[in-house]
Amino acid sequence: MEAPRQTPAYRLIVTLGVAGFLSGLIIVSVYEWTRPKILAHQAESLRKAVLEVLPAAKTMRPLVEVDGAWRIAPEGGATAGAGTAGAESGSGDGASGSSTSAAADGADDGAAGGKEAAPGERAFAGFDDSGSLVGFAFEAEGGGFQDVIRLIYGFDPKAREIVGMRILESRETPGLGDKIYKDPKFVHGFDALAVDPEIVLVKGAGSGKENEVHAITGATISSRAVVEILRTSRAHWDDATPQDTSMDRTRVSEKEEVQGGS
Repeated sequence: MEAPRQTPAYRLIVTLGVAGFLSGLIIVSVYEWTRPKILAHQAESLRKAVLEVLPAAKTMRPLVEVDGAWRIAPEGGATAGAGTAGAESGSGDGASGSSTSAAADGADDGAAGGKEAAPGERAFAGFDDSGSLVGFAFEAEGGGFQDVIRLIYGFDPKAREIVGMRILESRETPGLGDKIYKDPKFVHGFDALAVDPEIVLVKGAGSGKENEVHAITGATISSRAVVEILRTSRAHWDDATPQDTSMDRTRVSEKEEVQGGS
């Protein structure tokens, strides 16, 4: 009986090599084809999230760091959300925020040599129809019961209130911890939340103070995690947030120069 013929080793190597090359080429091609669409969707999702937590805002611009200080990017400078985090999940299932850091490599460096904050710490200024500053939206993140919780919140610097909060990413326990974005009562508890002297998590009825957040029954750890993330973020941004008088200095200076030279 004639023995079966063995396939030469080099033929196996060549076949595997060609298959691997073609597979890699297809993956890279699909990635390059879909990436612009993904980034555009993420930018639009982030824009919606910012305007959702800043109800009075109609437009937004990012904060950029210039010479060690945070400034509001002039119009036409840094593009708010270009290549930045997707955030739409905060108002829906809270699960797709994992794209937050994935798009950071496409972020604009900002205006006048400025740069945006790191993923998870970005900030945006919101403006009304007349162009007046109505508040800021801040991304923030921290440890939850299961994993990292990422969120975005709106802040009114004049009233010293958080005016909205949405979860961007959460892997908290289904049916319990996931109530931090599924429980409307908890979510809307941040719609007019005082930050002074500090945000306090309370169980039960509490004392009715404007700086109190009511913990979710059965999800106290997740509730506390959200409060701690907000506390940490406020401590970071309280001294760093630009004031109304410092915004658009680059654009104002250019305007004054034009007027002065005319």
